[in-house]
Amino acid sequence: MAREIDVHVKLDAGTYRRYCNFDAFRRRRRWFKPLLAAMCLIAASMVLLALQRETYLSLAGVLMGLGIAIPLVFFGLYFIQQQAQVVGQGLKEPQPIYSVRLSESGVCVVNDRRDEAAVELPWSGLFAAFRRSDCVYLYVNPDRALILPDGQASASPDALWAFIVRNLGANKCNDGRQKAR
Repeated sequence: MAREIDVHVKLDAGTYRRYCNFDAFRRRRRWFKPLLAAMCLIAASMVLLALQRETYLSLAGVLMGLGIAIPLVFFGLYFIQQQAQVVGQGLKEPQPIYSVRLSESGVCVVNDRRDEAAVELPWSGLFAAFRRSDCVYLYVNPDRALILPDGQASASPDALWAFIVRNLGANKCNDGRQKAR
């Protein structure tokens, strides 16, 4: 078994978008509140329409319009912001972002874009790890993750995941890959 694994991370727009969508919609479930608000507004609109009073028709139309507009605006702004981040970080082509060295004692992160001191993180201080079909997301804290794409480590994707599970603990690791049947 490897005692150290090096990952020289190069991110592209697709990998970054998949991470953002996983983090926002799967892990944090940020889709729930806009859809709940929309369902409440549309239900209120339906109740007003069911009352069949002319005085309520315009209010029902406004509520229905808001119920449709809120999720459209929320998701539209989310994807516009995501595109701005991709452009701002220059991820149209794969870019070296950081290098990660995983060892028995912890994780060492070196920024490949700026001349900064390396950051040492003990395994006990890391939040969680999630394995997807093409990547591992190693969360430093609930708000920040290291994206470790498959094929960029000095070990195979399965060996990288086994190393993380062994050092971080199975209770903090979630393997979300699609199981082949």
